[in-house]
Amino acid sequence: MQRVPKDVFMGVDELQVGMRFLADTDQGPVPVEITEVDGDHVVVDGNHMLAGQDLNFHVEVVALREATEEELAHGHVHG
Repeated sequence: MQRVPKDVFMGVDELQVGMRFLADTDQGPVPVEITEVDGDHVVVDGNHMLAGQDLNFHVEVVALREATEEELAHGHVHG
């Protein structure tokens, strides 16, 4: 969550809770959602929209292989 001045949303007449935008960051565009409008500032949430949600996945394992010596030595999968 970050509190930012309303004027960073140039060209938007009325900012409302729930509006979504793409924020330009050093790491590229990040989706944000307005969670609060307070005077000349808004609070934006840059968390993924599924953050905090319980997710269930149904998967099927289609193949297994033995770990390489290098993977065993490093404790993780390689390429």
